[in-house]
Amino acid sequence: MCCFWKELTVPSAKRRVVPFYHSCQCYTVLVKKSPGLERLPGVLERRYSDFSALFAGLRRRHPSCVALRDFPFPRKALLGNFTTEVITERSLAFRRLLSRVHASPELRRSPEFAEFTWRREVCRAHRLMAAGQFEDASVLLENAYSVQEKVLGDGDPDTFTTLAVLTACLNAVDNVAEAQKYAELALSKRLPGGEATSASDLEVPLLVLAIRLWWAVGKEKRELEERLRQVKDTGLNVDALPTLLELVLKKDSATLYSS
Repeated sequence: MCCFWKELTVPSAKRRVVPFYHSCQCYTVLVKKSPGLERLPGVLERRYSDFSALFAGLRRRHPSCVALRDFPFPRKALLGNFTTEVITERSLAFRRLLSRVHASPELRRSPEFAEFTWRREVCRAHRLMAAGQFEDASVLLENAYSVQEKVLGDGDPDTFTTLAVLTACLNAVDNVAEAQKYAELALSKRLPGGEATSASDLEVPLLVLAIRLWWAVGKEKRELEERLRQVKDTGLNVDALPTLLELVLKKDSATLYSS
């Protein structure tokens, strides 16, 4: 799998001022499958301190990793943090760091990289959902999925979880067409021979919701109904299960994901 990183910095637009403290520079990271234009790149906004925390955390977890041990992480400048020269130098260094981390399966699957690339967004989305702000949450989840499918792949359990949560979120605001689209994408990874193999307790509630979504958009649902019948044949009382949204809100965001 390839993943391309591009940092675009616009100091006048990205500099944030914290009252009584200081302004800070944010780096916009575009996560792509290939170089050039891409319709839906993943977009991250991160500060120098976020990159520093990622690097330090990975060094602690993997002290013998050659890719990290010899990496020249840019030092924090006491003066001139926002000069074009400093920003350009940091941007290039951060891009190289992300490329090195992504090239290593061990580093790419680390909790530190998950926190940097997508976990904080899905945690914030979960809090918004708990507050009933489903539309705002869906924006974060769509972007988190865009990042995950490039960094982790569509068949990753955490990517499936985000798709399931996003489906529940969109359905909560009656965005049936988009909910059906993401449900179909999620369930396609749970078919025999698909990429995803690990079980998820979101899968059956998602399947139940999907049957209603397929009916709402006029899509043939017999295959889904057969899959649900097979689940019932195992002895599982499907009717006693919470809905997908109820299950998502019942869980803590930390327990929804494996990373």
